Amino acid sequence: MKIIKHLDCESFLAHNEELLVQNESFYNLMLGLAYGIRSKNFETNNPLFYSITDGQKIISCALRSKVYQFIYRFRKSYFYFYF
Repeated sequence: MKIIKHLDCESFLAHNEELLVQNESFYNLMLGLAYGIRSKNFETNNPLFYSITDGQKIISCALRSKVYQFIYRFRKSYFYFYF
């Protein structure tokens, strides 16, 4: 497994949008936040974007939209981390 940090939302969506759209009901929160950040509809403070891969396959992704909230979606659960 490998974690890839993206420098911006465009790179994050370029790598993950297909996964997010194919599983929209599962990733709807993350997809909406990513689109909002890309279109500058949300104020963010240094958002973070990640892809999680297994070999060449993207298996999940994560983003931090506000200073202390980190959202990671895997299988059937959202995980919120505050730091």
